[in-house]
Amino acid sequence: MRLLDPLTSLAPAAVATGGPGAHRIDLFFTIPEFAQLGRPNLWHRWWIEGSGWHPSGGWRQRGGLWASAVSATAYTGGRIDLFGLGRSHRLYQAVGSGDLDARGEWPRTNHGRPGDRDIISAPAALALGPGSTIVGMRTVRVVEDGPDVRGVWFRVFDAPVEAFPTDVDPWRWRRQPVAGWPASRASLRAALGMASRGPGSLDLFGLSRGYQLQHTWIGQGRTHPWETFDEIGEGFLTSTPSVAVWQNHQQPDQSAMHVACCYGPLGPLPGAVSIKSWLGRHWNKQHLIYIDGSTDGRGVAGPPVLVSWGKPRLDVFFLSQANLAGAGLGITHGVSEDGRSWDFSEILPLPDLG
Repeated sequence: MRLLDPLTSLAPAAVATGGPGAHRIDLFFTIPEFAQLGRPNLWHRWWIEGSGWHPSGGWRQRGGLWASAVSATAYTGGRIDLFGLGRSHRLYQAVGSGDLDARGEWPRTNHGRPGDRDIISAPAALALGPGSTIVGMRTVRVVEDGPDVRGVWFRVFDAPVEAFPTDVDPWRWRRQPVAGWPASRASLRAALGMASRGPGSLDLFGLSRGYQLQHTWIGQGRTHPWETFDEIGEGFLTSTPSVAVWQNHQQPDQSAMHVACCYGPLGPLPGAVSIKSWLGRHWNKQHLIYIDGSTDGRGVAGPPVLVSWGKPRLDVFFLSQANLAGAGLGITHGVSEDGRSWDFSEILPLPDLG
């Protein structure tokens, strides 16, 4: 079994925003190989409740030379922050604000890297508030006379820009967002998954060397050690975890949380998409929501991204490949209106790569 996405190179990114009657999903896709050719490679399209997918012609180009998939995050409906790696594997940020539907490239910022460490995974980003963002990534420090030092680092923004002098960078590199947490996990095999169930809560996910889901979190004033889900029937996961949360604002500790990964493969591509969920009081059993050939003979060809604008809705996107010759690639869009049954009938075309 091999890891599908060491830099999550085939994963879409998505973020869901808006209230009842005004829900919106922004979808992004990169092809890292284009960056090595000097071709801008970040595409964007969006879905608006009541009117469907825009623009009608397919995708908008947002610019940049991205060597990894991007992670999309938003706290309100008026701004989206994207984080990914540039060609030199430095961390970059692209920002869309105001009219998110307008044409044109989005401005980018180079955040560099944490000291003498190289970034070796696509970043996971999370907006915790209007002035609070955290970006997590796996790193390695090369040691000449010893083994390489692997770990996890974070790029953190935790105060409004107005609070800082204009000549001071409000972002900080941190080994740990909270003192003593998380315990570094050098053995993680894929990028991080990240979520927040409420104020003061942060959950991190990764994959073990045995392809099992691992989890640690901070909440209720306590830090929790890494746990591994290794019961019979668990594991066989081969892509970076993607996490969506159903917030319970009255009892944040009871918010539900869903984690999607590729399951398999038995061959050169994964065989399915799986979900494991925290249901407010307990974890359910990992289960498959999509199996190769379950819709029009299409197979899973890339890692999923899972989003939700609120209970009970879940949306999942992943690159899919037809088993029938000549049918090509597309992005399968799965929708669940109850958190259990799924409709995978929609397939979005890839951007025009000509």
